Parts: sequence; structure tokens; C-alpha cells
Amino acid sequence: MILKAILRYSLMFLFFLSISGCISSRLKVERQPLNKFLEDSETFRYSFTGFSLYDPVKKEYVFEHNSEKFFTPASNTKIFTLYTTKSIFPDSIPGMLYGMHNDTLYFTGTGDPTLLDADFPAQPVVRFLEQSKHPLVYVERDFYDERFGPGWSWDDYMYYFSPEKSSMPIFANLVHFNFFPEDRIFSVNPPRFTRSVMHIRDTVSRISRYENENLFSFHHGRLMDTIDHYVPFQYSTEIFVRLLSDTLKKPVISGGLNPPEMLNIVYSQPTDSLMKKLMISSDNFIAEQSLLMGAGVLFDSLRSELCILYALEHLFPELKDQVDWVDGSGLSIYNKFTPNAMVTLLSKILEEYPRELIRDIFPTGGISGTLKNNFRAEVPYIIAKTGSLSNVYNLSGFLLTKKGEWLIFSFMNNNFEAPVGQIKSEMEKVLWNIHTKY
Repeated sequence: MILKAILRYSLMFLFFLSISGCISSRLKVERQPLNKFLEDSETFRYSFTGFSLYDPVKKEYVFEHNSEKFFTPASNTKIFTLYTTKSIFPDSIPGMLYGMHNDTLYFTGTGDPTLLDADFPAQPVVRFLEQSKHPLVYVERDFYDERFGPGWSWDDYMYYFSPEKSSMPIFANLVHFNFFPEDRIFSVNPPRFTRSVMHIRDTVSRISRYENENLFSFHHGRLMDTIDHYVPFQYSTEIFVRLLSDTLKKPVISGGLNPPEMLNIVYSQPTDSLMKKLMISSDNFIAEQSLLMGAGVLFDSLRSELCILYALEHLFPELKDQVDWVDGSGLSIYNKFTPNAMVTLLSKILEEYPRELIRDIFPTGGISGTLKNNFRAEVPYIIAKTGSLSNVYNLSGFLLTKKGEWLIFSFMNNNFEAPVGQIKSEMEKVLWNIHTKY
């Protein structure tokens, strides 16, 4: 205990000695403990801030501040989804289930979000269906979730980050609109939605969609801006079979009165490739569909709640009292996690995953993903997942010290009034000094 106290206060002392030379803040924090700095900072004073720093070699917490309080995690939730998905699908994800009956191929979905997603050029499911010489019948699988998760904002239905969940997504359940004024070329992908676009003269250029139907509005602004925009479409079995038929260039029938058992599997993508897009792009759709896939394999039921309950019971039971977990992406305001829960799970990841994989699938400060423009350094020192909602900015992951040691941290900020850029800047001061002095 004495050694631990000396280590903690040594870190604080070094932090304060160095912070005077690099912080432009008017606060005099050189001799104050770190928790006093967090409380007195003009930035953090009007926010709810939690910070947990852990040394995995010494297996001890270096510093804690509100570390057992509950915070809205936003996309930090995806770290839980990552670990759960890789535990259930160590190698690759199932793309389709199928069975044969009377020379007809019946198939159904697994929740795989990658079918005809342009970020996944290899399409084993499409190739399999294209090469089949049999009539194709799609059987809609029982889907127990709502199209949106609990606690999502109802008016996000037309934003790219909120596609509808479904049993067999296609094109990531998004329509891609492009407009290049210099060429006056307007394109829509999938092309079938071209006939569903209304062209309207307006003061600004934008794309919108009616809430309850696949009717889109392209507003032509006076300046004719370039548009590169994704809008979710309203999913239905009818839309799915039409889009798949267009792609395969042969008919796909929906239904089947007495379909056979569909026990054969066509595998889709390597799990790590899916998880890289989940983490680097902070892809909400992949997060939600990953939990659906997990429930489908474990319980033969596309119900994400079952996958969450399984993970809390079997994968990290020690965290059951430290998390309220309701969706895969973190879009829900009902999620509540403690900083220490984040650190505990990250410790498991550091123990079980190769460090090369962690570097590959987590955003890196100044290099990739949602950290590309923040936490820059000549030698990257932050490998972590961001989490952002209105008045929420969190960062949880790994901090590399100048000595080459890996520390684990969770820095969570909720209910702040300062601009998010100011929050990030103040966080960077804290993390940089730990990086240089620990």
C-alpha cells in the first residue's frame, strides 16, 4: 500500500511539474493533485468527468476519479460489442443459411451486415447465389428486434449512422447519392431508388427522406453543391428481394410455404475485417447487426438482447453490476457504464488479443479513424475508442508511455457545457503528461 501511494503521488507530482510548461490554461495546477485539477479545470468544472488509469503489468490502478460512477458511454459501447462478437465468431461470420428441397434453393439471413457493402469487395454470398443453377427462394427469418434500438432518437431515421436493423441487410440498408455539378451527373445506388427521388428547387443542396416510405427529396441549391451522401432506406422483404434480383440478374422469390431446414452455412467475411470497420469507422450498423448475428447462432433467434445477456453471464460476469447495456452501437441514452468497467474489459482484450491486432482495429491518435485529427504525436501514443453524443465525449483504450509501457485508461465526460474541442484539448493535456512522465 505504501509503495502504491508513493507511485500515485510521484505520478501526480511529475504531472504537475510538466503541465506548467505546456498548458495555456490560467489555472495554477502545479502542486494540486490530479483529481483537484479535474475538479478545478475551467473546462471540467461544469461537466461530469470520470477517469480510470490502470497498469496491467503491476495489475493496479494508478489513478481513479469517479471511476465507479455510471456514465453514458456512447460509442465506447462498441468495445463490448467487439469483445462479444470475436468471442462468438473467432474466425469468420456466417453470411447465409440455406437448404435444398425439390430442386429449389431456399435461403435466409443471419444478420450479416456486409452483403453488397462496397467496403467488402469479396462477396461469397453473392457469388454462391450467382453460381446456383436452382430457383432461389428467400425465406424471411423471424426478427424480434425493433428496426431501431431502445433509446435511439426517433428523428435520426434519415441519417447515415442510423440504418434500420434487419435479418438480411443489403447495401448496408443505405442509398448512396452522388451529384457532381461540373458534370451535372446525378447518380443513385442502388439504381432502383432513382425513380423514388423528387427534384426540388431550394436555397441549399441536400437529400432527405420521408419517414414512413422510400420517397427521397433532392433539393437543388442555387450554388449546386457537390453531394456525396448516404440515406437509410425503409427496409422490407419486398425491397430486399427486388434489390437482390437486380444484382443477381435473375429472379429471387419471397416466401416458401414449407421451406426445408436450412442448416448449411455460407460464410461471409473474416471477423477481424468486420471488427476493423466497426472500430475505425465507429460503424453503428455493424455493431447492431453483430449482436443479432451472435443471438442467431447462440439461440437461433435474431434478438440482440439475448446476446447481451449471454455476454454478461458468460463472457464478463464480473461486470454485470457495472454496466447497463442495451444496444450494440451506443446510440442509446439508456446505456450506462463505469470507467472501471471499461478498463476491466480492455484488460481482457490486452491479455487475449495480439497487440498487432489491437493496433490494427482500434483508432490511433493522429493516424486513423475518429482519432485521426486528435492526439497527434511524432510517435503515436493513444490507441483508443471514442464515444460521442450531444454533450458526451469519452475515450477508452490504451496509452503508450515514452518507456514503451502499455497503460489502460477510460476518460469519460458527460453533461459538459464547453465546446467538445475544448474537452478534447484538456483531455490531451492530461494524457500527454502521463505519456511523457510515467
